[in-house]
Amino acid sequence: MVEGAPADSGMPSDGRHGGVRDLSGLHSAELYCQTCAQQTRHRIVRLARVRPRPDGREVEGLARCAQCRWTHPFELFLPDTLRIAAVLSDGARSAPRTVQVASDRKLQVGSRVPDHAPPIRILRIDRRDGSRASEAVARDVGTLWVAPDVPKPIPVSLVLGSRTAATRATLPPDRLVEVGGTVDVAGATLRVVGLRARGETWRQVGDRFPAREVARIYTRRMDSPPAGRSRWTRSREMPSSRETSTSRSERSRSGPGVRTRRSRPRVRTAATGAAVHRVSPS
Repeated sequence: MVEGAPADSGMPSDGRHGGVRDLSGLHSAELYCQTCAQQTRHRIVRLARVRPRPDGREVEGLARCAQCRWTHPFELFLPDTLRIAAVLSDGARSAPRTVQVASDRKLQVGSRVPDHAPPIRILRIDRRDGSRASEAVARDVGTLWVAPDVPKPIPVSLVLGSRTAATRATLPPDRLVEVGGTVDVAGATLRVVGLRARGETWRQVGDRFPAREVARIYTRRMDSPPAGRSRWTRSREMPSSRETSTSRSERSRSGPGVRTRRSRPRVRTAATGAAVHRVSPS
């Protein structure tokens, strides 16, 4: 990592397009320190020589370690910085942009454009010859197709029997959403039963995609009552008094009816064995 700030060190400038035009602002860099035995931040004390290369510059000079204060000579390669044409897609809108990338930097579909703020993710790479590639070195790239890599609200469908309730969930772009897993929406934990991604609907348990690729999430409730029995959110109303909670109407025919006195059990006659029913005296 190299950092710079405006300063006047008397170093020559280069006017080539996309190159290291001015090294006068180079005042710190990450260099290897033999005393610390690791890469540490160094302060550039003096720039001695700059050798141009086709893809950048080799710089020689004197640097001081910020940790152990050891001062030593150094050599550092500074690649050229290229401006690459890009198409930024944000929802239904697209706009042309340019991104600045080191010429020797490797770019890959699905990864972020390095050192770009706000963060953007590469969706497609077109090479200079017009072919499409999944990865390429920056100097060979003609156009980048990118999109903002920030959390975005995803439509969520909550299946309630024959009805469906709709809401949205904001998830990190790298969060994996899996069929059979769970997702937290509006303070409730819901079971994922399907996903809409890459133009298809996925319903097999184990199907999963990063949140940035998910167009819609289909869910069901996990708590009681089961899905389809009631609305997503409903509070039970408690009776305000005994009068309002006790029924005053007559019972239906399916009710127990009117209570009567119990009669004596049936007995059999000794002659024929026929059963008779003796009624209790009133």
